[in-house]
Amino acid sequence: MRVGNETSWADLRSIPAPPVDQRLLPNRPTVSESSRHPARESQVAAAEWTPSFPKGESATYSRSTPVVAVGPQPLTAAQRALYVAPPTADFFANFQAGYKQLALATDRVDANDGRLADQLQQTLGQAHTEHMELVNRFSIQYEPEKAAGTGPAATLQYAGILNRAYETGGYENPRQFLESLTPQELHVLQTQNQLADPIVSASLTDEGARNLLLPYGMAVDLDGDQIYERGAARTMAFPPFDAPDEFKTAWFQATEKLDVMAAGIYALPFLGRLTNLTIGSEASTAKAPANQLETYKQTVDDYLRMLDEYRGFLAEGQYERDKPFFENLSRLLS
Repeated sequence: MRVGNETSWADLRSIPAPPVDQRLLPNRPTVSESSRHPARESQVAAAEWTPSFPKGESATYSRSTPVVAVGPQPLTAAQRALYVAPPTADFFANFQAGYKQLALATDRVDANDGRLADQLQQTLGQAHTEHMELVNRFSIQYEPEKAAGTGPAATLQYAGILNRAYETGGYENPRQFLESLTPQELHVLQTQNQLADPIVSASLTDEGARNLLLPYGMAVDLDGDQIYERGAARTMAFPPFDAPDEFKTAWFQATEKLDVMAAGIYALPFLGRLTNLTIGSEASTAKAPANQLETYKQTVDDYLRMLDEYRGFLAEGQYERDKPFFENLSRLLS
């Protein structure tokens, strides 16, 4: 979910104060119409990649699935759209091995060939695959002039840029690497990362520059503030990658049937406590530790208490909608 960007999924001002000492707003947080991205609101069934070669024809490149993090993983596409984690050490080796075979295959298969595109996007990871499919579908329907920049051929160019960054040390020196790219290559990075404005490397932090060189679903949080800079955009994710496995398991079970918007709204009380952001983006109390189970249990308890205390002031249907969800999450955490 993005914050502080005109293509934002959510704005910092929509994040409530931590639900403690009556600081949580009684009304359900909302997202303005102008900040919604139709492509991100669609719920897409998760599907593993299946080779589509004609009968009798073997693949000329292997399947390389990067592992983003150990422990409980998202179960659905909606959950993957909200979750990011830093790449594990073997991601870079796996990516380069997969891309090497893809590069050999492009000599024999057109870049727009579905077989090559599917395998390429699988190398980038399932989250990136699902995200770009949604973006491309949205472009075809609403912005056809941009569809070519979000399709498989553009994603192949993006993978090539990432591969060069990993091979040449560009990932470790991201701003210097970005300065070496052509305007067309920077536009590919901008499109694949869904940034509203052109990339200006000199204005980026190391975190913002480095995250441009990671596929969707992966990111690093160098300053540990639970806000991920991707280019000039500021994004949030949930659950935190360092959240206890017990909470991740409970959260993925509780939100398995929810779409991105519903799951994102239920994440807001936790994010308010983890990031120390309140209405107006002013700091309140100290941030709660993301790696302690008590942080999440306390947030659930406080939200349930708020629902009962402010029941008469809540938006119509909020109590009936939220109480069962947080009671179920509480049971899963007990």
